[in-house]
Amino acid sequence: MKKKSSNSLKKILTGFLLINFFMIASALTASFDEKEYLDYLGYPDPLANVILRQNHSARLFFLDHAFNSYLEELYYGVLVDGILKEEEIKLIGHVKKTYPNQRIKFHEVIAFDNLLQVNDWELFFSFNIPLDLISLIDFDEKMMEQVEEVVYPAEVPFIPVITYHMVDDSRYWINQISFQWQLEQLANAGFSTIRADAFFRGDFSGIPEGRKPVLLTFDDGWESQFRLLDAHTPDPISGVGMIQSIAEKYPEFGNHAVFYIYFSIIPFGETQHPGRWREKLIYLQEHGFEIGNHTYDHQIMTRFSPEQIKDNLDKFYQRLEKIPEIDISKAMTLAYPGGYIPLHRESIENYEYKGQPLLGAFKAWGEKALIPLHPDADIYNLPRYEGNNENIRKILQDDFFIKRSLYMTLPELFTQSKQLMIFYLSEFTGTLEFDLIWRGKWMESNRLMEDL
Repeated sequence: MKKKSSNSLKKILTGFLLINFFMIASALTASFDEKEYLDYLGYPDPLANVILRQNHSARLFFLDHAFNSYLEELYYGVLVDGILKEEEIKLIGHVKKTYPNQRIKFHEVIAFDNLLQVNDWELFFSFNIPLDLISLIDFDEKMMEQVEEVVYPAEVPFIPVITYHMVDDSRYWINQISFQWQLEQLANAGFSTIRADAFFRGDFSGIPEGRKPVLLTFDDGWESQFRLLDAHTPDPISGVGMIQSIAEKYPEFGNHAVFYIYFSIIPFGETQHPGRWREKLIYLQEHGFEIGNHTYDHQIMTRFSPEQIKDNLDKFYQRLEKIPEIDISKAMTLAYPGGYIPLHRESIENYEYKGQPLLGAFKAWGEKALIPLHPDADIYNLPRYEGNNENIRKILQDDFFIKRSLYMTLPELFTQSKQLMIFYLSEFTGTLEFDLIWRGKWMESNRLMEDL
């Protein structure tokens, strides 16, 4: 009997305790004020009022997290539509973790909002991109997709540019034997010919791996530079013919050269064939060679006025474009007559013909040239070696740029600007020992982080 009474008493006490617990809980719930609790968590009144207008799940999120003043602008941004989405909750978490104690500004809030439209957007935060670089990013939906890029380390920033005139006159220039010897020496020493336009743009895609670019230039359009036996066959002892012969023997040497001509004489002579010069110019562009501007009439432009400079260069292109097969855009480099740069050099730097700017210009003498992309290169006054045997021996003994491609796979977003690429290279690769060339941009190793 006593045992039964004891059990009953326990049940009554348990029931009493449960009733009191629920009464207390109900009282606490009834007295719970979300506004007061947001105040307790540190949310300022304007933001708290916005939070209280949200749906239940959104309010619960903020009631479960203390206010972070650095994220205040972000809070407003995600709450603007009255619905706190699961993706936005993830976004707040990523931003808080990736940028602790960094104030998120309004334009960054907009950027992060755009980020949510990107495929695999959460991968973005694994790279810890500085906030200062966020404004450089175009938040395309495919920006996290992997792309392949190539950079060229530039341990030595020089490329030899060689100028020739006659190649059949050993009294003042060189003869065919010397020219043939020079080409052989260059080919055997690991050089490959580069186009002038590629040279100025820093495009080494046409150079075989592990070889050194060399730019061959010819001034004045002498007949020995290019003779035709018929409409389609270069004379094998003319400059063009010998270059092609060496290219057949050493395919990696290539058959590129630029011919700087003018029109007060018939280019490349052969006056007994009045129309042949047109055939030659067409042949050059069709077979990997280039035509360059040596002015219309080979006048020294040192004291030319800006108007005279423009008129002279314009006349060259006007004459050239009378040949429909010629592509003017592939003839936008200049060699100064006599090698003398005009006093009004700004007229050269700002020159355009039908929207096509000059890529650069050469004087007639000097030694090795800086790669035009280099910040110290004077692209409108680049030096050239005179093509004699002594200078070729110098070139063979000196150090020059070697193409050594570094391939990497990375998210597309880092290719959107030089600064973003510098950040990627500095943080995720070991390629910063030397200056780098990437997409026609020069990146100096000792200034890379300064550029950030």
